Amino acid sequence: MEAKESAWLNETEELFRENLKGISEKDVRFYRLEEFWRNVQRLDQFSKDCPVCREMHSGVRETIAGMNDAVKNPGKRRRKFDRALSTLASHMTEEHGFLPPYYFTYRWSALGLPAGALVGALIDLVLFHGQKWGFIVGGTIIGMLIGYVLGGRKDNNMRAKKKLL
Repeated sequence: MEAKESAWLNETEELFRENLKGISEKDVRFYRLEEFWRNVQRLDQFSKDCPVCREMHSGVRETIAGMNDAVKNPGKRRRKFDRALSTLASHMTEEHGFLPPYYFTYRWSALGLPAGALVGALIDLVLFHGQKWGFIVGGTIIGMLIGYVLGGRKDNNMRAKKKLL
C-alpha cells in the first residue's frame, strides 16, 4: 500500500525534521513523535478518500510548527499538542483500522483470566465439591496463557498487515 509522496508531505517532513532538532531521544520516545510522524504519513495517504483526513492537514502543520516548544515547555501548548496527537491516533484507529501494539495480546489475556478462573472453579465444583481451590488458580493461569497466545497471533497478523500505530 505504498503511495507516492505528495508535495504537502514533503513540506511537512521538512518542517517536522526542523522542529525535531533539539528534542532528546528520550522525549521523542516519551511523546511518541515517531508514531505521530507515521500517522501524518497515513493521513496524507488516506486524504484522497477521507474528508476528515483532508480537514486535518492544516491542523497537523500547525501542530508540527509548535512541536519543539510544546515538548520543551509544559502548559497550554503541551496540552494542545497532546490533544492533537490523540485526535490523529484516534482517527486512525476508528476510521482506518490501525491499532496500538499488543492490543489483542492485552485484551485476550485480560479476558482469559476470568474465563480460566471460571473453568477452574467449575472443575473444582464438579469433581471435588469446592474442596480443591488450586483448580481456580491453575485455570486462571492457563486462561491467561491461552489468551496471551491467541492475542499474540492476532497481533502478529496485524503487524504483518502493517496496521499498527
